[in-house]
Amino acid sequence: MRQPASSSTNLTVPAELERNGDFSESRNRDGSLQEIYDPFTTRKNPDGDGFIRDRLAGNVVPASRTDPIARNLVTFIPGPNVPGVAVTNALNFFKTSPANLKQDRWDGRTDIAATSKYSTFFRVTRIFC
Repeated sequence: MRQPASSSTNLTVPAELERNGDFSESRNRDGSLQEIYDPFTTRKNPDGDGFIRDRLAGNVVPASRTDPIARNLVTFIPGPNVPGVAVTNALNFFKTSPANLKQDRWDGRTDIAATSKYSTFFRVTRIFC
């Protein structure tokens, strides 16, 4: 059996602004801004339990705070190639890849009816990949 096929993938990849640390246009499903907080400002919440952080100014990660290796790794992630979901721009990358199923298969079956009340069968399948 030789069966050509394809595989499609729909993923979310960072938008151009996000690749540069700018999340000022990144939205949640309800349209609200995805707020980015500064991990270096973590402190105890004076009004109760837990911890609080300050938002990053303009919802932008300063270039001086991004790792150069991470900046380089982002270049290996493909950019968006479809509009994506409204508001969030999620699922903004689509790709189809060929996939071929190549399989040699041999099947055999024998039915035995010894009496009107007793019957059985044997099946053998061998797959060569």
